[in-house]
Amino acid sequence: MKLNVLRMVTDFLNDPTHGVNALLGSIPLDDGESAPPALTAIVDTTRANDVARLFADPDERPTPFGFVFDPDDLAIEGWVANQITQGTEGQLTIGLAFVVGTAQTAAGLRDAMLYRRAARRSLNRLNGNDQVDARKRNQIYITRTASFTEGASWAQLDGGTLAAAPLFPRYQVRDDLP
Repeated sequence: MKLNVLRMVTDFLNDPTHGVNALLGSIPLDDGESAPPALTAIVDTTRANDVARLFADPDERPTPFGFVFDPDDLAIEGWVANQITQGTEGQLTIGLAFVVGTAQTAAGLRDAMLYRRAARRSLNRLNGNDQVDARKRNQIYITRTASFTEGASWAQLDGGTLAAAPLFPRYQVRDDLP
């Protein structure tokens, strides 16, 4: 079930009208600031080997980029796996992260947070009545977004910083497999 949700969300975040890059220019900024550059890619852990290993080498995948993943893959102690049985509704959480490689940690975090805000706007549009088809795939349906949780992190690398702004949407989903 999560496979389909990861792919639906990734595809919608890449939408030319409602996706992150399309909405980036609509994010309000402080005076004197400019919008960050467009993301080079938004991929998911089911279709990109480097992020499937939850490792993205900035030399191989240019930043800024976004990726969609299953937070259960992180093996966080105390994290409870999502349990949804066939033909029922339940909630599941996925993760998104927007990664910026920069020599300036503060600027990288700012840009990553702006990508995350554009992603929230995009995912809010996914809930719209005109996006019913975008919320279903292989008899899996996203019926609504239950909540969003945000975070921010950075890692020091040789010659710079890798900044990330994760977002964890929790979805109400239904499996209609007969």
